[in-house]
Amino acid sequence: MAKTPPTPKLAYDLAQARAVIEAGGILSATLTAEGGFWHVDFVTREAGLAQFVTDRRERRQFGRSDLALRVLRRIGLTRASVDMVGLNISSAPAKRWTRPDAAAEMSAAHEAKRSTGMRPKRVARPKKDTK
Repeated sequence: MAKTPPTPKLAYDLAQARAVIEAGGILSATLTAEGGFWHVDFVTREAGLAQFVTDRRERRQFGRSDLALRVLRRIGLTRASVDMVGLNISSAPAKRWTRPDAAAEMSAAHEAKRSTGMRPKRVARPKKDTK
């Protein structure tokens, strides 16, 4: 029987994790399977474990391990271990997040294109600050 890791007391969202990684405060991450989802715990230099959370401070869930590893790599982390003890291979696939508002907007744009034969106008998105 596997030993359950201690519950992390710290929590970092994406921006905080990136900053702490750049400062050298996160050494590695542990990707842990829990049913059909994957969670990430950071191994920090001084504070022990820290959870990877969303902007709303909820535990960040990944439906696939490769997506979690891709995010970790993108924020600058190069070391991670995988704990598959809680992996349930027979569980249903993770529920996909949907955007009904965006879907309705795209459907309306495509319908307008079909009815008029013209391309719908694109909404200008704000430019990212590159400083």
